[in-house]
Amino acid sequence: MPSDLLSCPLSRGSSLAPPRGLPELSLHRTTSADHETLAELYARSYPPEIGAADVEAARAEIAATFAGEYGEPLPGACLLARRDGHPAGAVLTTTRSLWDPHLAGPFVIDLFVAPEHRDRGIGGALISTAMQTCAAAGHAALSLRIGAGTSPAAHALYRRLGFTEVPAPPGPLTPAWSSRRRRGAPFSRMHRRGAAEGQCRRSPSTPA
Repeated sequence: MPSDLLSCPLSRGSSLAPPRGLPELSLHRTTSADHETLAELYARSYPPEIGAADVEAARAEIAATFAGEYGEPLPGACLLARRDGHPAGAVLTTTRSLWDPHLAGPFVIDLFVAPEHRDRGIGGALISTAMQTCAAAGHAALSLRIGAGTSPAAHALYRRLGFTEVPAPPGPLTPAWSSRRRRGAPFSRMHRRGAAEGQCRRSPSTPA
């Protein structure tokens, strides 16, 4: 059975080419002031059956994320993208995966892009920047999960960036991992939600 966990080795000495052709795009580290914007963006990016049923539920999801319920948020690798000043997408990363005790290093729990901003390279810019941040901090790898909601474009993006399958550990799944899977987790949240262009829902899944 193929693994839904992907990982990409990082090197402090190497760097990804900065995103090009996106002069209208800006990325910045998320702060508490962005939580409402992230919740609204999250609600727009995922179908209700995959993400939050409404904005109120999305607020609770974002609050839980930054309260550390899905792992300790990694400063610098939690980013909000704006296109022409409008919120367009986000990547949320934790210091490690709570669902994969065998996995070392940062983990992308969410990667999502609003429908009206997809197919413009925003998901790629977000995850590439998160990879650069993690590499600069000395982390050896960045991981995420894919799932049924992961788009072909997202699969291609991950391959292009160097992500490859991580074999599942032997033995039964831990309760925490099983729960995450149920939520759609790796999809890292994005994947869980399966959907939003890069989405990872605790299992990111799709982006672009």
